Amino acid sequence: MSTKILELYILVHMDGEFAKCLSRNLRYIREKSNLTQVQFARKLGIRQGNLSRLESASQNISLHVMEQICTRLKMTPNELLLMNPPTPTDYAESLKRS
Repeated sequence: MSTKILELYILVHMDGEFAKCLSRNLRYIREKSNLTQVQFARKLGIRQGNLSRLESASQNISLHVMEQICTRLKMTPNELLLMNPPTPTDYAESLKRS
């Protein structure tokens, strides 16, 4: 596990603002991809209930799930968390093709 990922993981769990950013950005990517939560969760390899809790910022993300989501979206954790303003057009397009 890289040190940067571990540092980011610690920050995510220490700061509710990161959870809010993750929530906003996941929802934005899903909506730009014209996918339901069920469809998006399937593409990310997670359960719809987990996606729902992540999108509402009511659940912290595990390191495993963060890595999995970033791998599927072809994004780094920094890109996923720090999209401001969100501009994931390329990520939405890659999801449509998968």
